[in-house]
Amino acid sequence: MPILASLLALSFAATDARDYCQPDTFDAEWLGYFVGTYDAIGRDYWTGRPFAGRAIISVSDTLNVTWRDARGTISAIGRTEQCGMDHIRILHVVFRQGGTDMDGLCNYSSELDNYPRITCQLAAVKYHTRAPGLLAIFFRHNDAN
Repeated sequence: MPILASLLALSFAATDARDYCQPDTFDAEWLGYFVGTYDAIGRDYWTGRPFAGRAIISVSDTLNVTWRDARGTISAIGRTEQCGMDHIRILHVVFRQGGTDMDGLCNYSSELDNYPRITCQLAAVKYHTRAPGLLAIFFRHNDAN
């Protein structure tokens, strides 16, 4: 029995969470919920330094997410995905930083004001040896149309 438990533990450790996610069909109308200007706070993946600034989300033929962190301006492409057996919907952003492919796996929700709140864990695609970077963005009410 301990051998079976060890094999199961190794098989779960060897799999990547991204293997359990399936992209949603692109729906510009539904993704329009995220469009706007946001306040951004976070922690840089490479340096661990905190940052604060703004983020902008727009939709054209893709979901575009731009923010400024401790290292400069980041432009990402996002999509919604359904993950796991429960089909939990997440926002997955991909971008390049310093020549490295990066992932952001994001939870989103709305508060009582019905504006989106998005929190992401940022990590290099090939390197998962350090703590993830963090990004939290909060809709700017005063910039709403």
